[in-house]
Amino acid sequence: MALRGKWFGVELSGFEFLKSQVLDFFKVSSEQRRIGAKFVQLNAARLVGNTSKVFIAAHVPHPRRRSTLEQYFDKNPKIFEKNISFRFRSNEQFTSQSLINHIEIGMNGAAITGDQKLVYVSAFRASIKKAKRKIQTLETNKNIKFLCLQSLDQASPPVQKLLLDWIRNRTQNKPE
Repeated sequence: MALRGKWFGVELSGFEFLKSQVLDFFKVSSEQRRIGAKFVQLNAARLVGNTSKVFIAAHVPHPRRRSTLEQYFDKNPKIFEKNISFRFRSNEQFTSQSLINHIEIGMNGAAITGDQKLVYVSAFRASIKKAKRKIQTLETNKNIKFLCLQSLDQASPPVQKLLLDWIRNRTQNKPE
């Protein structure tokens, strides 16, 4: 099994701690806090004993071995029950994908590649100039295999049109 992503050390947990302290200082309620993807991946790493580092998966498709998760939850049913007990997302939860990743790395020797072969677009933050650069990268770099397009519905109308036109063009002109 090959996983795309990279390791982060204790600086991630330190950053998350400082962030929570700042939010506490400004009395931001837990309901108003954004649940960070890295934080819930850190929770998964801690479940399998990784307290000094965490593998953060790239925004690409992930391999999953169902049996890995089943075996873990068969041995730890209370962890499963607690994770699904929250009505909304919580900083006390973990992602099952990150749990699988850490188990596969630790027990089954999964290979890790930092080569993500990815273009990531935060459409809601992207300017038209930045969106055009991302499209240019997709068009010219033949090593790119994945596109992660976040929050297209929240993009400005010109960025939304540019990206949707590009997607339509790519999918309608595909040789069969």
